[in-house]
Amino acid sequence: MLNHAGSMVTPITNMIGPWPQFSGSEMNDLIAYLSHSASMPATNANPMPGSAERGWAVFQSRCMPCHSVRGQGGTLGPELGPDHELPLTTAQFAGLMWNHAPAMLRQGRESGISLPQLQGNDMADLLTFLASLRYFEPTGSPLVGERVFAERGCAACHGNMAEGSQNGPALKASPEAYTAVSLTAALWRHGPRMIGRAEELGISWPTLQPTDVGDLVSFLNAPTRPK
Repeated sequence: MLNHAGSMVTPITNMIGPWPQFSGSEMNDLIAYLSHSASMPATNANPMPGSAERGWAVFQSRCMPCHSVRGQGGTLGPELGPDHELPLTTAQFAGLMWNHAPAMLRQGRESGISLPQLQGNDMADLLTFLASLRYFEPTGSPLVGERVFAERGCAACHGNMAEGSQNGPALKASPEAYTAVSLTAALWRHGPRMIGRAEELGISWPTLQPTDVGDLVSFLNAPTRPK
């Protein structure tokens, strides 16, 4: 529905007027009706389970030009982080995207940004990633945290996956899980030594945003992904 919205808006609005809006369980009902009416069984009735890691890649490549997560990304569309109410069932999400398709197309044309095309399991992965933002404690995403870790300069000393390097110790070797408090305490204790080491290496002191802490804690607590 998203992929074909660009070619559907004009003929639909010309024929029936205002762009039709879905609410409640209407999208579920429509899916049930179309599935019951189909002459052949759907070949993708059992899609692969969504992957938050793949969904983060989809979000960065297709959605981030317009949308942000915890302050990272574009500002053309709404923030999609955990503070933004968002339906996370496939049917509800499809209805939401359908309802906003004309506005998305209009804003995209005005900004020179093409409507993203989703293929295969992209939608399931994207939904799984958005759901992951809402269920980690503390509020944060290890996938976003990995990006923050690199962009704020932490990886320059501690390695891309916080595995440690000659410039700084491993941060994922702690026997206990990090919390916002314990991470802050560690930064305070080791701050003077870290500043001195950064000056020796000619590395700018990283500046953290308030939303970074939850993502960093979630990243540091997550198991190291195999290479």
